Amino acid sequence: MARSVGESQLQRIIRDLHDSVMELCTEHRENGEPVTDDSTSLHKFCYKLEYLLQFDQKEKTTLLGFRKDYWEYFCDCLARTKGANDGIRFVKSIPELKTSLGKGRAFVRYSLVHQRLADTLQQCLMNQKLTSDWYYMRSPFLQPQQISDVVAQLYELNQVQFDLGSRGLDLDSAWPTFARRSLGLGSSRRRHGNRPAVALVLAVWPALLPVSPPGNNTVTGDNPGDDLATHRMTKRYILPL
Repeated sequence: MARSVGESQLQRIIRDLHDSVMELCTEHRENGEPVTDDSTSLHKFCYKLEYLLQFDQKEKTTLLGFRKDYWEYFCDCLARTKGANDGIRFVKSIPELKTSLGKGRAFVRYSLVHQRLADTLQQCLMNQKLTSDWYYMRSPFLQPQQISDVVAQLYELNQVQFDLGSRGLDLDSAWPTFARRSLGLGSSRRRHGNRPAVALVLAVWPALLPVSPPGNNTVTGDNPGDDLATHRMTKRYILPL
């Protein structure tokens, strides 16, 4: 009974993975932009794929007693394969990744960005001897029909572009749920357009300027109003919009 329940759940996860792949393809086609960590379809895809990568996995530990994960499985499969281990070397160069799980997530993201996920997984699954050393028989990676279904779905993602950050993320704890962005003047300019930052305007200020009557350089003081002429002057100001 437990076996049938597990198999039923596995089939549901594979269907969910297929649905998330179709959603990502549609999202990329309709938006015309690379998929980022803001995509809920990407979140769904990553969780479902990770479930399959860990399903019925044999428990292995390092010499220090830390549990191995699908990251080490990829390393074992690809370490000696020329041209296929670029992602492995890249992930190892990220100092903030401390756990096997975090490194595995970084490797999946690298493979999505470089459109290598399907090729990478297929290459690993072709080595059934090594795969059987990592997984029990209930794993979809030891079932030919399920292998075919999963890999075919992943090849659909080769037509999707991804823009996923590789550093400054806490992949050891969880998959990212939003895209990191830098805040600056660029975004403000896109919102408000290229309008000028300042404008010149004329402000008219009334002012009384004392002037001497023609031919006289002094003010008599008997009737100041007779000795003053009313003038208006203009003055420039720079005002921000």
